[in-house]
Amino acid sequence: MFKTLKTTLVAAGMLAASASLAFAVTITQSNVIPTTPVANPLADSTTGFVAENVVGNSSVFPNQRLSPWTGIINVDDPSALYTAVSRDSTATYSLTGNSMGVVSFIWGSPDTYNDLEITLSGGGATTVINGADPALQPIFPSPGLGRGAVLVTITDTTGAGFDSITFKSVGLPAFEFANLTMAAVPLPASLPLLFAGLGGIAFMRSRRKKS
Repeated sequence: MFKTLKTTLVAAGMLAASASLAFAVTITQSNVIPTTPVANPLADSTTGFVAENVVGNSSVFPNQRLSPWTGIINVDDPSALYTAVSRDSTATYSLTGNSMGVVSFIWGSPDTYNDLEITLSGGGATTVINGADPALQPIFPSPGLGRGAVLVTITDTTGAGFDSITFKSVGLPAFEFANLTMAAVPLPASLPLLFAGLGGIAFMRSRRKKS
């Protein structure tokens, strides 16, 4: 029985491993924005100019920025923190070995020059999510590029987790985000059923041999 079960579990492990080679994410968005600001974690590395956990708006070149909290709470509130990635700059969070596969944040005024780059754990393929994606466009205060804010949640569907996430502003300022949180990879709902079913098959085969 042990040998049969071991062989079955090895096969299941190979199936899970092969499935993780395909990089895929799901993106969900909500126009219901939290009203309690939480400081962003500091980036592991940056290029260019990145203002981390700042308050208020600025129009001083090259640090032009618009708070994601505009129209939601008072942008001058000292708790209304956010990070602004200025033009031709990046902020990267390294997640190697942390099994993080869920990223959530408030994306301020999504636009064509905002790129979010997500790399699969183990140095896999990189997915680029652009702020011009119609699914990311805010409704409040009015629809259209470069306006309002949207709550975005990005989930790895392979179970491998993310190697890194990079917030990038290309050509124009800026990529503003707030309330960045990261969580562990959720266990796919099908895996427990898969292992239970394979274990049951191994058990039935053992009983048949004994009989």
